[in-house]
Amino acid sequence: MFRGCRRKTGLLARRARFLATQRFLRAANQINPASQSLPRRTLRREMRIRRRQNQTTGHFDVMPIANYTTKVPVARSVQWIQEVLSANGAKAIMMDYEAGEPCAVTFRIDQGDQRLGFRLPCDWKKTLTVLNRSKIPNSLKRNDQAKRVAWRCVHDWIRAQLALVEIGAASLDQVMLPYAITNNGMTLYERIGEAGLKQIGF
Repeated sequence: MFRGCRRKTGLLARRARFLATQRFLRAANQINPASQSLPRRTLRREMRIRRRQNQTTGHFDVMPIANYTTKVPVARSVQWIQEVLSANGAKAIMMDYEAGEPCAVTFRIDQGDQRLGFRLPCDWKKTLTVLNRSKIPNSLKRNDQAKRVAWRCVHDWIRAQLALVEIGAASLDQVMLPYAITNNGMTLYERIGEAGLKQIGF
């Protein structure tokens, strides 16, 4: 009898924890979709952080940006980016550096006799600004962590865009069009932005 009661109590406790988790995720519905694929242990850690914050603020805070806890080195993310691009038609890949740190990946694809260049920037300083505004441990608000997060997000973005290429919904040059390098060395987006985005309005 008591064993059955304990078993029932355990089931009720697990059910209560499950419902609490669902309420938390609904309340923090602004969560970045990429964070929903985090390991269960990481999500539990995030929930503990949010609960501590809620005890002081009295409300739910928006969860931090995707990959903010990543430990993947920049070199590894860059390597993965190069592998993914080369597997999807890139003929040449080059890294741009600034003060000894990678700041952009440049690659080329060929369409018949035409060669198209693209440059994907990675501004880790802006990522650091976002991390500093986020409700996260101070140990994650560092330059090296911002670099890891920034390049990991670039990698994930490329993978997401190339998923459209893999299912035939778009071509590589189509999804990368804003980053196409024009004849003056600027990307297409930078050139249009310099001229004024209102020029493409309808």
